[in-house]
Amino acid sequence: MINTSLIYNKKSVKLVNRKVYPKKNDVVIKVRSCGICGSDIKILNGNNKRVEAGRVIGHEISGQICNIVSKKLVTSNQNIILGADIPNKLNKDFALGHEIDGGFQRYLIVKRKLLSKIPHVKTNKKINFNIASLCEPLACTLNGFEKINFKKGGDILIFGNGPMGNLIASVGLYFKSKRILIIDNNLKRMKFGVKSKYVKRLHIDKLKKQKKLKNFKYGFIACNSTFAQNNILNYISNNGYVNYFSGVTYDHKFPLIDTNLIHYKELKVVGSHGSKKKHILKAANLIINKKVQLKNIISNCFKLKNFIKAFDYAKKQKGLKIILNP
Repeated sequence: MINTSLIYNKKSVKLVNRKVYPKKNDVVIKVRSCGICGSDIKILNGNNKRVEAGRVIGHEISGQICNIVSKKLVTSNQNIILGADIPNKLNKDFALGHEIDGGFQRYLIVKRKLLSKIPHVKTNKKINFNIASLCEPLACTLNGFEKINFKKGGDILIFGNGPMGNLIASVGLYFKSKRILIIDNNLKRMKFGVKSKYVKRLHIDKLKKQKKLKNFKYGFIACNSTFAQNNILNYISNNGYVNYFSGVTYDHKFPLIDTNLIHYKELKVVGSHGSKKKHILKAANLIINKKVQLKNIISNCFKLKNFIKAFDYAKKQKGLKIILNP
């Protein structure tokens, strides 16, 4: 069969049609949706040494299990939602779209034994594949909430109105938060995202002029900003929690954090990265049972052949979450 794939090679990807021959022990997944992540952009910028030339990237994957009948591929009614990170005894980095081929292709072929190790959920329920592809970043968000010991109804300050910032807002709403403030510096991008009377957005310039901003119990940094990392502690109440949910790239000045704020306000400051199997399973079930508001996080969907435009949208932050539909 012919498989259309985006092949990575030194800061670029190329659309290639390849003949593939699934074997008896292979599971063939027809990829319906695969989200573009910030880490995919880092790969294309040459900032990820884990990914070798010839790899198919993309790790936010949903699709359908296929059966091979009389040497023909037949799409079944069983849907699958995949995680990315694959646990291993050596505790080394091993993930879809990184050390093994990912989802920016028409068919993802995985050894049955390997699939059993990849966190995933199969369902016969009808799902929205685009929303289902948000499972992996949603799982990372659930991990972030777990790290700060989040209590229901807590108010949240978020720096970054990107996909991850809005996922944090969605999970906050799921946990009954009634005061969520998202800070960003991109006026056009602030038009996108989760809609709720409990979610407000504020341009960063206006934040600096706020003199009566009530402090928040919980804070998340979901953007590549030293300003956010330097200043978030100022807006967190005594005994509050801060999650450095995003790092900064090496071309930025490193943060200069006022540790006196941590000391005197008795703040709990953590970082979180990635997720575990339990988070993937919970995220997938939240999506399948429509328990979280995710629709407005997806701004654009593109066919695989339009990948150049899709990556351009993602790089230039023209929307929020960008999805490729192989």
